[in-house]
Formats: sequence, structure tokens, C-alpha cells
Amino acid sequence: MMQQLKVVAPGEVARIVLLVICIGLLLTGSLWILLPFLGALLWATMIVISTWPILLRVQQAAGGRRWVGVLVMTIVAAGATPLHGRCYTSPAGPGEPGGTIAAWNPPLPCRSSA
Repeated sequence: MMQQLKVVAPGEVARIVLLVICIGLLLTGSLWILLPFLGALLWATMIVISTWPILLRVQQAAGGRRWVGVLVMTIVAAGATPLHGRCYTSPAGPGEPGGTIAAWNPPLPCRSSA
């Protein structure tokens, strides 16, 4: 059995080519805008994948309630973030490696209410 080739009108070919070009431009523009965020997205993906079993255990311990597991994981993550910064910084001055920005600027003097 021979298959018959479909004949496409000349206007349809131009329309299809323009649609493919438009879709390609939209994809390129979207990736260009997302480019600065790809590193953060990669880290977030790794954190989610690595902590997923812990979330499932917490959820199971909470009687199958997902919101409790998410709340506990959010509190743990929010608590671990400042601790991470405190462990790896030292109160060095400006120009010294390992210093914090807060150590560069001395606190403002307090005014007395006299």
C-alpha cells in the first residue's frame, strides 16, 4: 500500500515557520531571564531532594498531616540558616578575610533622653 503525500498550501508553510520561530524566541527569552536564577534553583532542588525522606518521616509521625511536616521542616530550615552563618564567620575587621558586614560598621551612639 502506498501512502499519499499531503500537499500543504504555500501560506501554511510560512505560518508554521513563523510559529516555530516565535516559540524559539519565547524559549530563548525565558531561559535568558532565568539564567541568573539557575544556580539558586539547582541548590533548592538539591535541598528538596535530600530532605524529602525527612519530611515524609515527620509527616508520618504527625499522623499523616502534611502541613505539620512542612511547618516543622520550615522552622528547622529557618533556624539552621542563621546558625550556618554564625559558624562560618568571625568578627574580623574590614579588609580581613572572614569578617562580617556588621563588624565593619560600629553601632551608632545612643542619645540620652535628658
